[in-house]
This record gives sequence, C-alpha cells and structure tokens, in this order.
Amino acid sequence: MAFEKYRGDMDKIYESVMLCNVLDDDERFRAIIDRAIADGKAEKYKKYSEEPERKRQQRLKRAQKEAKEAEEAAKELEEKEEEAKGTKAKKGRKKKTSAMDDNALMALIQQRQASRAESFFDRLEEKYAPGKKRPAKVEEPPEEAFEATAARRSSKKKKAQA
Repeated sequence: MAFEKYRGDMDKIYESVMLCNVLDDDERFRAIIDRAIADGKAEKYKKYSEEPERKRQQRLKRAQKEAKEAEEAAKELEEKEEEAKGTKAKKGRKKKTSAMDDNALMALIQQRQASRAESFFDRLEEKYAPGKKRPAKVEEPPEEAFEATAARRSSKKKKAQA
C-alpha cells in the first residue's frame, strides 16, 4: 500500500498511485485511509494525521493549475489539428468534393490492380506454359530426294571400286 510505503506523505502517494486525481480522489483516499487506521490495518503516521491544512490547500491548488494547463494544451492541440485540416467552413465544401475524389481514387486503384493482375498472369503463362523450345518437326522429304541421294551413293561406290 502506498500509504505505508511513503509513511503517510500524501504528496508522494498521489504521485505514485496511477490514474488518481487530487481534485477527485482526495476525500475518497482520506476516507479509505481513516477506515484502515481505525480497523488497525494501517499505521497512523504523523505526516498524515498532523498534515497542516495549508499543505493540503497547496496540493489542491497545484492540481487545479495542472488541470487548467492540461485543458489549455488540449485546446491548442485541437486548434492545430483544425488548422492542418482547414477551417470548418472549408470542411463542408471539401466533404462533397472529397467524396467524388475518393470515388475517382478508388476507381484508379481498382484499375491499376486489374492491370497488375493481368500482367501477373501473362508473366506466369509465359514462364510455365509449354513454349517453342524445340524446332517444329520437319516434314519428310519427297521420294525423289531419297532416290537422288541413293543414286549419288551408288555412283561414288562405283568410282571407288574402279
């Protein structure tokens, strides 16, 4: 428990407990701590029991100042975001043209995807389809060509024998 860890120092307790807010949680924390002290579950520390009212008020003022700074920072952030997107009047006009621009953009994207798919399938077909790696089969020569070749051979044999 943070109360025991920091020996009743409420400033340190608020710093260590996650998501607590001094403005919202001070009364609740004090009620829980008082009940724990009364039940004997927590020790009564001097820093807690004798905490001056002035210190408590300073803690509350500090928390209010931090909350105000956080609100101002949030407003500045909103204003910067609005400036980046344009003014509110321009936003209304942009929505109409923006819808048309979005439709045109979607059509362009779909068209590019379709052309990519076509070229992809063309490349696959080119790569894996049976191609013309071997020359086409040559038709048989006519019968006269066989006879002419046979005649040449026989004439060469006769010359060689003679």
